[in-house]
Amino acid sequence: RLLAVISDGIYSDSVIYDEYTQKYRRALAMTDRKIAGIADETIEITAGREVRHEMTVIKRRSDESMFVTGGAFQGKTDFIVEELGTKKEDVFDCSGFADPKALIREVGNLASDKKGGRCIKHLERYIYACCIQQADPVSDFPNGTVLCGNDIFCGVVPIDATERKYREVCGRYYQKIASKMRTVRAFCGIATELVN
Repeated sequence: RLLAVISDGIYSDSVIYDEYTQKYRRALAMTDRKIAGIADETIEITAGREVRHEMTVIKRRSDESMFVTGGAFQGKTDFIVEELGTKKEDVFDCSGFADPKALIREVGNLASDKKGGRCIKHLERYIYACCIQQADPVSDFPNGTVLCGNDIFCGVVPIDATERKYREVCGRYYQKIASKMRTVRAFCGIATELVN
């Protein structure tokens, strides 16, 4: 017998939703991840094409930098901690800052610190702070840094000019760091290395 479970990918959007909507998105993502964890196959349809996702082992050297991306709640942090071995205390979360200047300063400090092995999570929020402050985001980090950012490029194109600029700047920034670092995309809890 064949059982097919179909879900909609509502995780790659630049909108910062209200708490109720975020709880719904998180619950749906957790459900998708559980199903993908027991399914024989996990298939994503994008541009009318099938993308098959399979569990693979991705290892890295402690001095190797890496960029991890994917939609919201897709298992990026779990992958970074459980598979890459980054300690939870070494994960810096950009989403906890109300003051954009303070966030820009903190990320700048992490970029200039020579200690590797850190993770900067919610990189998209850092890019948003840079857009608000009209600052250039740093893109050089110590060896061993893991950068983690939500894919924010799907969904309705925002009417607000700042929001549109944010998506554009973030996309270009992700391309820049992906050209320098080994890059992994998480989908339904399955990590896939992206290769050129």
